[in-house]
Amino acid sequence: MLKHLTIDAPEPEIGVDYLLLIQLAIETKILEIFYVIVFCLACMLNGIGADRHAMDDSAQSSTQV
Repeated sequence: MLKHLTIDAPEPEIGVDYLLLIQLAIETKILEIFYVIVFCLACMLNGIGADRHAMDDSAQSSTQV
């Protein structure tokens, strides 16, 4: 009986550690996705993408002339 209890004792702690690691990984992934979405929205609202396309067009037209 005692051997059985001592063998099973560390297993729940390891399981809890894995669950915490998985939870942390999920939370960081959610934060990463959230930051990417916020960055994309900020770029669209500021028109950074449009400015870059305009700069590329002007650079191409100046090199062609």
